[in-house]
Amino acid sequence: METMSVSAMKKAMETGDHAVLGFIFQEYGPYCINRLQKHTSCGLKDAEDALMEAIVRFRRQVLSGKVQQVTHLREYIFRICLNVHKEQQRQRLQAEEHTYEVRSALYDQQEQPEVYQQKKEVVLSSFYSLGERCRQILSSFYVDDMSLSDIADKLDMASADVAKTARFRCFKKWLQAIEDKQQRSGVVQEKGSL
Repeated sequence: METMSVSAMKKAMETGDHAVLGFIFQEYGPYCINRLQKHTSCGLKDAEDALMEAIVRFRRQVLSGKVQQVTHLREYIFRICLNVHKEQQRQRLQAEEHTYEVRSALYDQQEQPEVYQQKKEVVLSSFYSLGERCRQILSSFYVDDMSLSDIADKLDMASADVAKTARFRCFKKWLQAIEDKQQRSGVVQEKGSL
């Protein structure tokens, strides 16, 4: 299997034989996980998640014809792992920034009490204008500090990735609702806050 060409992998995958993916996982998985942990200082779970996503992406690339030839499959899979990990890190940073924005908008006690109260009302009324599912996702994540996998289990979602996507979309809806209500109500908006 070591010398299997990309076209042979594609044919095998098209016929439903995904043994090649199992081979990649067993043969290159430990290498990719160890190397990713050394290069990025990520944890084992993050490295394993990145590897799984990398194998899924590799499969998509092969089946779509985007990959025609790979000379060093192990290195190619590792590069996909590294890119996946970087994307996950960017998403985590965005989530942390969103959390900071929400909490700072609610807890900025240096403002005048009436301005603070207006902002609080806008943020909360915007939250309650969201659908029930979005409110559950956002409150579970931001208030209850639940993990995305726990949220997925609680709300019968397919996976933590589905919960992550839903959380991001709901958060964007929430920010848009806040902005719309601020414009309608005339609440002063300071740069860098909600």
